[in-house]
Amino acid sequence: MHRLVLAPILGFFTILTITACQSKPPTCGDESTQTELRKAIIEEIEKKASQLPFGEHLATNQNFQIFLAGIKITLSEITSDGYNAEAKKYSCQTKINISGSGIPDLPSEKISFSNQSTEDSGPPGWVLQLNDNTPLVSKLAQIALNVSSAQNSSNGQSNLPFVERLYLAQQAAKNTDSSQSVTTPFGTLSISDEKKLLFNGVPTDPVLEGNSNLSFLDKKSLNGQSVILVQNTGGTACPATFTFVQLSAAGAKLSKEFGTCSDLYQLEQVGGKLTLTLPGFTGPYEPESAQQQAAKKKVIYTLEGGVLSEDGKPM
Repeated sequence: MHRLVLAPILGFFTILTITACQSKPPTCGDESTQTELRKAIIEEIEKKASQLPFGEHLATNQNFQIFLAGIKITLSEITSDGYNAEAKKYSCQTKINISGSGIPDLPSEKISFSNQSTEDSGPPGWVLQLNDNTPLVSKLAQIALNVSSAQNSSNGQSNLPFVERLYLAQQAAKNTDSSQSVTTPFGTLSISDEKKLLFNGVPTDPVLEGNSNLSFLDKKSLNGQSVILVQNTGGTACPATFTFVQLSAAGAKLSKEFGTCSDLYQLEQVGGKLTLTLPGFTGPYEPESAQQQAAKKKVIYTLEGGVLSEDGKPM
């Protein structure tokens, strides 16, 4: 009698054990985990890029898809923070390094992720999730947009609205790392903790002080001088104004602050002339139709022979 009862119990216990083992997700370093992690990172880059201004066009952008396909993700130092048997979840960490065509040298970055079993009866029966907002992924999203827009521009794809082309050209020209100083043959411009512009450690005359922040956008060599384009970041009512800083052996000379309040710009140099093109701007509390109409307007600022002009008129 005992034998008849014991056999089914043991058989039932064995089935439960096998089922429990099968429902456990793969470990952090498993090959299937690494494959899914690379896929998740690419999907996150694609998602974040599409959320950037004008990024909604990227889904059908061939250059963008080629860029994504060319990304190489190297994983190292994969570790586990433990397994939660109740949640059927591994908590994991790894260092990632990303390389590929159009991608600058970027430092490796540690990310965390998890593997967790699901109730789905079909394969794979588990899901991988990135646990945090990874700065490296956000940076790659912007680089992806930059590379795609630059290639579109070189291919003559200029059928986008003016303000959108301006944004994409601006982003494509940006460095991936912002700096609080810029060095020239005549000295160094920097930004103090009080958001003041400094030349060789001393506030400029006149003083240029940031509203929210000051940033260096571009540096050009013009008629034996170094010319730095500085942006003064404001708020929603007026996002930005600009200043040309001309550096020479005589010191630093600042132009008037200028702009339309838009923070979108395109800077070009032809010979001894700099041209900064901005869209028009109206505040966020104006009707949307008025904002769109203003953005269609082009305002052109030039710096030539030390003279700043707006639409051909000296300022």
